[in-house]
Amino acid sequence: MNNHFSLSREMSRRAVLGGAGAAVLAGCARIPNSSDVHTAPVKGIGLGAQGNVAVAPPDQGATKIDIVRGFLAAHLGVDDGNRIAREYLAGNAREAWNPSTAIEFAESEGLVFQEREGNGVAVTVPVVSKVSATGARTTNLEATRELAQFRLTEVDGEWRIAEAPDALVLGAEDFARLYEPVNVYFVANAGNMLVADPRWFMRQTTFASAFNRLALGPAPYLKGAVRSALHEGIVIASSALSRNEAGDLLVQTPVSVLELPESERALALAQISETLRSVKRVSSVIFMNGSEKVSVAPETYPMKASVGHRLYGSGDSGIISLASDTGGASLVPAFASETVRCGRVSLRGRYASAVSLDRRELLVSALTTKAEVRRETFGEALCSPSIDQFGYAWTMPEAGGPELLAVHPDPERAVRKFAVVWEPTEDVAFTSMSTDGVRLAIAHGAPGALTLSIMGIVREPDGTPTGLAEPLQVSVALDSVQGIAWYSEESILLWGASGASAMPVAIAWSLRTGFEQVSELRENTTSVAGSSEARLLFVGSDDGQVVERTVDSWAHIDARGRDIALY
Repeated sequence: MNNHFSLSREMSRRAVLGGAGAAVLAGCARIPNSSDVHTAPVKGIGLGAQGNVAVAPPDQGATKIDIVRGFLAAHLGVDDGNRIAREYLAGNAREAWNPSTAIEFAESEGLVFQEREGNGVAVTVPVVSKVSATGARTTNLEATRELAQFRLTEVDGEWRIAEAPDALVLGAEDFARLYEPVNVYFVANAGNMLVADPRWFMRQTTFASAFNRLALGPAPYLKGAVRSALHEGIVIASSALSRNEAGDLLVQTPVSVLELPESERALALAQISETLRSVKRVSSVIFMNGSEKVSVAPETYPMKASVGHRLYGSGDSGIISLASDTGGASLVPAFASETVRCGRVSLRGRYASAVSLDRRELLVSALTTKAEVRRETFGEALCSPSIDQFGYAWTMPEAGGPELLAVHPDPERAVRKFAVVWEPTEDVAFTSMSTDGVRLAIAHGAPGALTLSIMGIVREPDGTPTGLAEPLQVSVALDSVQGIAWYSEESILLWGASGASAMPVAIAWSLRTGFEQVSELRENTTSVAGSSEARLLFVGSDDGQVVERTVDSWAHIDARGRDIALY
């Protein structure tokens, strides 16, 4: 079937946040079921909990609009092969219809049905998000009104659907019930790092089916920034998966993986293992070759990026540790006598960056004792920098553009410049590089109309950046942003002013699940550092005081520093 949703781009002014249900107002505009009800269990080797839902076959004498409405209602009971939904289809359409994608619509706005010439029915759908055949989910900054076109025909005096879009159309509540996020993992093009690429699969999808989506490549915002060690054609059959008495998932390793060079084999096994482990019901994966375990040399196994748990910040001079056991210790020899702001340390503690007090000068250095400081002045105030494990410090003018800047400590390497992907007149709140050095997050826009852009960094094998991938963008539910920082391998912490609170608030946006509020903050907050994995949240003020969030209060820590962060 070839009739897809037409891109009519009639925009609703309601902003969409990004997670299933997060941006959709609760409402009663669900697709109604008819009185003749059939209970269809959701079956299969699932990725999560199963459930039952009532769906109905076609009523006798139903109108064309009734048939289309009933067909969409039958999407809610996704049984084996969508058996009930297919009863609404005519002849060849029953076999040809392949709902490999999903459309999430705004329940608060509902669906609008209209008959068209030629036995057609058009359904106006306020689209919140779409899930592709690969499981990649895209969300609209604003609900987009698109048309779903249906053609009907008479079969034995009853209307049936001859052509329909190859997609399930679901309200937010039902989307959250039927779909769940799973991290699939790719390998960074530079550096021995695994990168999470969240996908959305139906809860009855088998492990093998979810894993095999890896062969279809990363989401657009990661294209060119990551790769797969699993070459095209490497698949895992359901029969290759089993469980032992301890509940471990046993994987019969494909021969084509066993034949890979050792370094590539380690990457391939890591991709498979971490992808399967991201499923809630899988805690341990054991690779087998027949009855023998497949081992991997620890030094060849790639890292997963984590935010870290040791606190640091800018001191009266240099970048200092704020951890309880090393509070006040200088971390960057080259900055020891410098008065800097927004100091940042890279993964593994190899490089550091900061800006001068007037924010017009960028400082970059290696962390060796004899390293020198590279200084670059750009003539205008800069955003707080981020630094990757290859030594490149990333920043851009606070005024919004027109270029993203990357500076290496080696003065022989040219400053790398990349054009921004939004209007150069927009203000930029902050930038933040993920720990794996693959994804850059940037908050930009006008107050009350802020956008978070996440994009992959395209690099040479030695880490030299050469370009930016197509950005993933979501609107931010804050009136203004005071800062951003990565909160986990898949989520970003943002803090600022919200109309719903008199105090500044911290929210987190996850690539898997969208937005959630983390905590109200203190009135004088100027910097925030947190790790969802370590369950840490620190807040700093410009006078150097730092407090840690406990269960129900804030506790002062002994060390003092500004512009706090974690490593």
